[in-house]
Amino acid sequence: VLKHVLRRHERRFAEPVGALSAHLCEALGKPDLEGAYYIRGTIAMQNNENEVAKSDLLKAIELKKDHYEAKVMLVKLYDKLGDKAQADQLYQSIVKDAPHLDELKLLANRYTPLN
Repeated sequence: VLKHVLRRHERRFAEPVGALSAHLCEALGKPDLEGAYYIRGTIAMQNNENEVAKSDLLKAIELKKDHYEAKVMLVKLYDKLGDKAQADQLYQSIVKDAPHLDELKLLANRYTPLN
């Protein structure tokens, strides 16, 4: 019963926490601002706030070019939005730049043989 109650309230608190983390990092000048944008973008994606998710994930990648977790989430978002060409292009860049990250490729639900 407790688990059900926690899940029901989880979404209600997740968005403010994600937004607060990004705003606090920005205000405090903390170096992990890209992590805050990644978290907020992931939460927005789960809440079907796709434009917010896209904006935050792109910001995370802008702040840290090798933020592969954010890139994988963006691949998943592009797939969700039906933009297969953009998803494929970004996925191929992940494979090219970081071929050793097999677990990220699996998270993106894509399979490319390693060369």
